[in-house]
Amino acid sequence: MVDKTLSKNVFIVHGTDHTSLKELKTLLEGVGLNPIILHEQPSRGMTLIEKLEKYSDVGFAFIILTPDDVGVGQLEAAPLISKTIGKKNARKEAAAAFFETHPEATVNMLIDLINLLKERARQNVVLEFGYFIGKIGRGNVCCLYKGNIELPSDMGGICYVHFENSVNEAMETILKELRATGYDIKSEGLPPNSVLR
Repeated sequence: MVDKTLSKNVFIVHGTDHTSLKELKTLLEGVGLNPIILHEQPSRGMTLIEKLEKYSDVGFAFIILTPDDVGVGQLEAAPLISKTIGKKNARKEAAAAFFETHPEATVNMLIDLINLLKERARQNVVLEFGYFIGKIGRGNVCCLYKGNIELPSDMGGICYVHFENSVNEAMETILKELRATGYDIKSEGLPPNSVLR
């Protein structure tokens, strides 16, 4: 099923959305590939980065960005806090004292701050995303992202594939990317009701 020059091992980087992980793993196994998932591999006393290095000898990597965390940039949050307490660059103690004595202003600021929050992938997922770009090249990395997640900056030229609820929504694009890399994906490994058979 796979060109002899390409490893059947395909790495999957993921966050806490195990449903998306299982869907991608099932799809890849169905077309004869061997998904490598770091937490499923033996550790044998290795640190996490040593384990990543050991199991990252793959032909392709999928990065699943799911909204596991939320965050806001300091440049967005600081002006909101300064505006609320009426001071620029207020010390934490001064801000805490203000918040204790002004509950309504504090609630309004928190509501505004919550509205600034963006859904983000776990930091380890973004780190491993960059690791695989450097190790196997942009053309061998496909990023699947769920919903309205904030995409990492400075990662242009990468294949980004959107899905809303299920990785299976992106099956056609996933297989197209694998084929473009040189994988010979046979249709008999696809689900019987697949439009790609």
